[in-house]
Amino acid sequence: ISGFVMFHSQLQQRVTPGVFFKKRLIRIVPIYWSLTVLVAVAYLLLPALFRVLQVTTSWTLSSLAFLSWWWNGSQPLLYVGWTLEWEMAFYLLFALSLAAKSLRVQMSVLVAGLALLALYSGYLIVIEFLFGIIAAYIYYYHKPTAATGWLLVIVGIALLLVTLQSQYRMLVMELGVQRVLHWGVPALLIVLGVSLIQQFKCGWLHYLGHASYSIY
Repeated sequence: ISGFVMFHSQLQQRVTPGVFFKKRLIRIVPIYWSLTVLVAVAYLLLPALFRVLQVTTSWTLSSLAFLSWWWNGSQPLLYVGWTLEWEMAFYLLFALSLAAKSLRVQMSVLVAGLALLALYSGYLIVIEFLFGIIAAYIYYYHKPTAATGWLLVIVGIALLLVTLQSQYRMLVMELGVQRVLHWGVPALLIVLGVSLIQQFKCGWLHYLGHASYSIY
């Protein structure tokens, strides 16, 4: 979804790398930093509540910098922030790609960058950003029919059901090639499919969409 939203929004209204990254920081940093600091302060005041967790200055700073995995090889202090560290790496790469004048060069930078990031880290889950970009590209330039969208959604859900009934049902937190094939590919079909079918207006759902990161 992140890959789809980022690429689709830039196809609609292109911005400079600086403006793009500034908007991402404004959306993410205040809430994430506030909650991370809250956890650190709670540990200092009530360490007994944290059982085996030992908060250190290095861990806190690397978490605030979105670098805990790269710096310490660990999850960030606020556990759900592990996804944000990969999001931030993607945002940096995406901002770099916006410096390209042509769409072809931008796509090349994104494909090469995500491939290198996946190979270097061993976390092939980052390839799913590319899946989102591909979905946005197809939606924008080769927009299939709504009937095709429904077909993609049905096939994607069917593949997920097969995954859930198989030995791969536990791979939701496994970040290698099996995860990409058995969860990422169905997700690609579903995201592309739902983007093609008729949309409907609903005020509170629209509001929840804007608040999705805060809720997460």
